[in-house]
Amino acid sequence: MHGSLARKLRLYGYDVSYNTNLDDKALISKAAEEDRWLLTSDRNLYLTALKRGVKACLLLGKDDASRAAEVFKKIGLEPPTLKPETSRCPICNGLLQICSPEEVEVKHKPKSTYYKCVVCGKLYWIGSHWPRIVGFDRRLRQLLKT
Repeated sequence: MHGSLARKLRLYGYDVSYNTNLDDKALISKAAEEDRWLLTSDRNLYLTALKRGVKACLLLGKDDASRAAEVFKKIGLEPPTLKPETSRCPICNGLLQICSPEEVEVKHKPKSTYYKCVVCGKLYWIGSHWPRIVGFDRRLRQLLKT
């Protein structure tokens, strides 16, 4: 299960589908139908996907930064700059739209820009969690250099 990795890739703005209710056959079919990369740590699933012509990446890393580095290397991409306005909702994968503090009903309004998911309505802003996200990005970029 790589839900945490899926959420982090969404922060970079990638359209990431994640569903724990699908069996291997359904995962491969969905990846093929939607022309998606299948990311997995399951060697058998990986090999079956490749045999069926599905783009797949076998994740061997022990943490999300290592796994994300494997994905970017395999696909041949550089991670984009982390910017909330280009991120997707880490929960549902929906697009985010900028909201002013006046548009948002919160008890304690920090002086910040708000981002609201157009699908699930979840509200985001750059808060105390942002340094951890930036730290993840820094570690990912360091791993990509090696």
